[in-house]
Amino acid sequence: MTAHVTRVQAASMEGRYRLLVYAITNYASYMLGTEGHISS
Repeated sequence: MTAHVTRVQAASMEGRYRLLVYAITNYASYMLGTEGHISS
């Protein structure tokens, strides 16, 4: 892979992540610990 392709893929993944974060406005987001308990 060339460096350009890698940067394009990283930018694409970042864009999708931002879309996901901005779309979660009416939902709660929880982080679970290794035992399945809510940690945040």
